[in-house]
Amino acid sequence: MASSTRVPPQRGLGVQCLASEVKAGGETGIAWKLACKGKDGPMNGSGRHEARADRVFGRSARLERKAGGKVVKIDEKTKGRWLGDVPMSAARDRAGPGANP
Repeated sequence: MASSTRVPPQRGLGVQCLASEVKAGGETGIAWKLACKGKDGPMNGSGRHEARADRVFGRSARLERKAGGKVVKIDEKTKGRWLGDVPMSAARDRAGPGANP
């Protein structure tokens, strides 16, 4: 994968991010670093997600500089488990009109 990848803009937040040091495969699952620019100042962070046979889990952390110089740490944890295949018709219904799941 390329060393840096532009991430689609976050709608309504006025934030533009660039992913770098993206690593996929092996025991890491997928790991990345983010550098974002927004109206409240720069934001930097990193994350990692792993998938096992029937489970997925991950963590991402980001330091966000807010207006007024306050620094806020945002830490997100994700976990889930495999429930089974989703029939293509159900995936289309959930995605909404014009989507291509």
